[in-house]
Amino acid sequence: MNGVRALRALWRLVTWLLLGACLACLASAVWWVCVGKHDDGADIAGYRPYVVASGSMAPAFEVDSFVLTHDRPFDEVRKGDVIAFRAGGIGGRTALHRVTHVEHADGRVAWVTVKGDNNTHPDGVPVTRKDYLGTAVLHTNATAVVMQQLHAPHGVLRVVVVPLAVLVLVWVGGRLLLSGRRTVVGRSAVVLALTLGLLASATASYAIYLDRKQDFVTTTLDGVATRYETTAASSRLTLESTSVNGTIDIPRIEVHSPIIEYVAASSLNLAITHYAGPALNQPGNVVLAGHHAWGNLYFTRIDRLRAGDVIWVTDSARRRVKYLVTGHRQVTPDDTSVLRQPKDGKRHLTLISCTYDLRNRYIVDAVAAKDLAADQAPATRAVSPVDVAEASIWPDYSLPAAVGLGMLGLGGGAAYLVARGVRRTRSRGAADD
Repeated sequence: MNGVRALRALWRLVTWLLLGACLACLASAVWWVCVGKHDDGADIAGYRPYVVASGSMAPAFEVDSFVLTHDRPFDEVRKGDVIAFRAGGIGGRTALHRVTHVEHADGRVAWVTVKGDNNTHPDGVPVTRKDYLGTAVLHTNATAVVMQQLHAPHGVLRVVVVPLAVLVLVWVGGRLLLSGRRTVVGRSAVVLALTLGLLASATASYAIYLDRKQDFVTTTLDGVATRYETTAASSRLTLESTSVNGTIDIPRIEVHSPIIEYVAASSLNLAITHYAGPALNQPGNVVLAGHHAWGNLYFTRIDRLRAGDVIWVTDSARRRVKYLVTGHRQVTPDDTSVLRQPKDGKRHLTLISCTYDLRNRYIVDAVAAKDLAADQAPATRAVSPVDVAEASIWPDYSLPAAVGLGMLGLGGGAAYLVARGVRRTRSRGAADD
């Protein structure tokens, strides 16, 4: 009896701790969505969380690791501190680098020089008082693995849906095991049925959600791109209040999307972005960036492009230019060579997206077909029906299997509970007689 009481007390403690952690995470998430995401100076009692976006501070600060900063006075900054600041070299976006030199004037800190641990040279622009945001006081690389999984295809399913389903199972299973008299077989059957039901149903629901969202997004982007291409050059078209300045069409991977100007990382959530270089279809290196998501959204499948594949780009004057893929490669996030501007007078096109594991960048190089000499142009690859059908394999086979397994698990669990209830009612009726 004492063992059961101790187990119940331990269970209550664990559930209260889980509840407190969930509420803290919820409060932090609400603050981030409402305030922190839109204001790089917002904080809670001087503290602000960050997630490292590049490998400039590796290996001490891995990509997707968690950093907590505090707005200590700028005059307390010391050599070796890691600080958050608005970096002029990248358009005022927030950066996190280590202080290598502190310059004083009149007894106060005038400015500091910073450098990424993984960079060869210090930043070209010193950090002044007005750009300083805070000093790192807490850091862990433990979140890097979780964040990488979260950003990967179906990452929300693995990192969010499945753990939540398991938590529910632990709760339900614990309640069943600690209440009433039940046989070991009965308890195991309930927990197993609920496990199969919840996990399979969560898998099926999330897969259906992804499939429908992909259809919605691709249909929306295709519609906007088509309208842009068929309207006069004087017409102005917007996508969620963001001006569209061109379109891209890649038949090989069924991408047809408007192109918008890259303003912030959130721009990538809307469409393909014009990240760097001259205006579309002009001499030089036009760099287009897109998210690695799932299915054929954005630039998820550009790793399947090969030499000779065709890319069409329509600019603001509604000129449609044909480009031919000349090569593909992977680079590190800090490799800026992909942004270089050639001086050969040709129209170059560079596509950038994350690799599957999000650690590197996948690059596709292309050149305007008319700018390539006959002996330089790769043979144009015809679009194969196999490539077009690839995207439908996941929803065609996995969804029915997952739904069927979910129905089986939930049905089995419900049938068992009903049978137990009927048997208990009959036993009570017999006892009354």
